[in-house]
This record gives sequence, structure tokens and C-alpha cells, in this order.
Amino acid sequence: MLVDDSGATRLKSQAELTAAARKIAGAGGGRLFYFWNHASAEDPLLDAVRGCEAELRGSQRELHAVLPSSALKTPAVVEQVAWQREQGFAVRGSSGLPPGAMLLGVEGALLTVRTGSGRGYVRVEEAETLSVLAAFADLLWEGGDDLSQAGGELPTTVELRVLRMLSQGATDRAVAHQLGLSDRTVRRVVAQLTDRLGAQSRFEAGVRAVGRGWI
Repeated sequence: MLVDDSGATRLKSQAELTAAARKIAGAGGGRLFYFWNHASAEDPLLDAVRGCEAELRGSQRELHAVLPSSALKTPAVVEQVAWQREQGFAVRGSSGLPPGAMLLGVEGALLTVRTGSGRGYVRVEEAETLSVLAAFADLLWEGGDDLSQAGGELPTTVELRVLRMLSQGATDRAVAHQLGLSDRTVRRVVAQLTDRLGAQSRFEAGVRAVGRGWI
């Protein structure tokens, strides 16, 4: 969602964006929603949301995220989804997202804005505008597909780490030591991944994981 910044507060740095995101995420009650539809996973808003881990931890509010279905085959985005789900986000994929990004809470929103040099972000706190954005968020959420439809059940953060290390030739024992897991846990994770990917061997599981964009 690209908007003009009249009546909004321009955020001039990543630090300001992250501070604004933490304020929105830390406000109690209601839903926290965001969507992202940029070409690169190296996006300031994604980084800002990851900076809200302390505010999200143990949250009892609804946490919703919608990402472009096409990006769910990008390793960096798969990793983002794994982190989001660990924080309690329900994540959906959509092929109909507008360009840009938005983070919306009960007390404010962060929106993509056109700038002379490209794109930036602004903070909006006006109640009537937030009400309109909440209705827009409802439409995006209702139009999204759950991950089983959008791109299969995506791996967790631990599963991604195990896959990466195994793809680099690490043994189960080395993976267990590096990740602070037991050998038995690593074997269980590998078995679950192999089954989920419909593979007959670890090698085939690795090939299929690459094909899905997980690693």
C-alpha cells in the first residue's frame, strides 16, 4: 500500500521505524496485523517487526500476517514465517496483495509511502484512518489462504537450522551439538521433515527442500 504522507509522521531511520513498531506492538488489546509485498526480504518493516519480540512474547492478542504466496518459496521469507509463527502469528499467503507494506495495531499504523528517492514509512495515529485501515486489513486477511494451500506446511526455525546444517554435510551429532539438541531430537526432526516432504531418503528430502525454497 503506497500512500502520500500528508497528515502522517515520516520515519527517517530504521531506529525510528523499529521504535514505532515496538510502540504499536506493545499497545495492549485488539489485533496486530501486518502485510508485506515487496520484492526483497531485506525490508525495513520486516526487520522492525522482528525487533518487537519482547512486546510479542506471551501476547494474548490476535496476531495476523499476510505475505505474497510467491515469496513463500524464498528461503529468507520462509525463515521469516517460521519466526512469526513462533511468536504466535497466524500467517496466510495471498496472490492479491497491493504493493507495499503495513503494520496495524489499535493505537497506530505504519505504512509505505512514496518518497523522492523511492519508498519510506510513515506513522499514522488518527482514529478515523485507523478504522479504514482495519477494514482493509480484514479484506486482506479474509482473502488470504492458509499455508497448507499457499505453499505447503512450512518448517519451523529449528527445522530450518537442521536442514541447513545437514545440507552442509554435518552429522546428526554435530547438528545436535551446534543447536543444543539431543541426538534423538535431531533424528526425530529429520524423520518428520522426510515424511512431510514425501521423501525416501535424507538426500531426497534435501533436494525437495531446495525445490520448495526452504533452503
